[in-house]
Amino acid sequence: MTKVLTPLCRSFGAEVLKLKGTLALWGTLLGPLFLAGMNFLIYFIHEELLIEGGGNPWAVLFGNTFNIWAMMFLPLLMTVIVYLVCNVEHRASAWKHVYALPLPRWSVYITKYLILVFLLFLANGTLVLLQYLTAFLLWKIYPAIAFADFAYDALIMMSFLKVTLASLGMLTIQFVISINVRNFVLPLGLGIFSIIASLFLMRWEHIDLFPYAYAFFAGQDFSAEEMALFTQPVLLGLAVSTVLLLIGTTINSRRDIR
Repeated sequence: MTKVLTPLCRSFGAEVLKLKGTLALWGTLLGPLFLAGMNFLIYFIHEELLIEGGGNPWAVLFGNTFNIWAMMFLPLLMTVIVYLVCNVEHRASAWKHVYALPLPRWSVYITKYLILVFLLFLANGTLVLLQYLTAFLLWKIYPAIAFADFAYDALIMMSFLKVTLASLGMLTIQFVISINVRNFVLPLGLGIFSIIASLFLMRWEHIDLFPYAYAFFAGQDFSAEEMALFTQPVLLGLAVSTVLLLIGTTINSRRDIR
């Protein structure tokens, strides 16, 4: 166990140091801030959307947010973040130096992936916290909004976790490509094309099997008030990420660095 944890900890510490103050970290925080800010402005101007009919304002606020975030914002944000994190070594032509360190290749590969998983959780978690802040501010400005009359915390937290886990399939695809391809055109182009394709193919009967759409379908469970964690999008996201990570680790361990 020590032989596994020691190189992982060393590699992870190095990745954290490289992450500090980078555009990838700032993008992870600013992306959710932008969407939450837009939501606040919309409902500040049209507060009746949260009041009319005496319905559940949490369902309106978070339901719309999860849909927009998981369908477009999150896949686009993570496509860029994955590229930025993997491009640190590409830009500096530093892979030879990295692999010359007294660390196994797999530890470098896995810790970079774990950093991206951390950023994924951070992005989604930041969005949820900012949405709670939005709800609090709107309630203070418009006391008629009945946030206090409904308890939705458990469903919100479950949906946050499901969207995050379902996104791992898309994240791993982008990671495997970005870490092996120096040219930015392929990873960014593939990510953007896949996001656009998922939007156009929403009516396709098998769209639920498309990795870039998993997060969206996981977010849909919020509106359906589905509390089960391991739904189809989550299971598919975990399965795709596990298989691709194993394949990517194998390829990376045999990769010839030039």
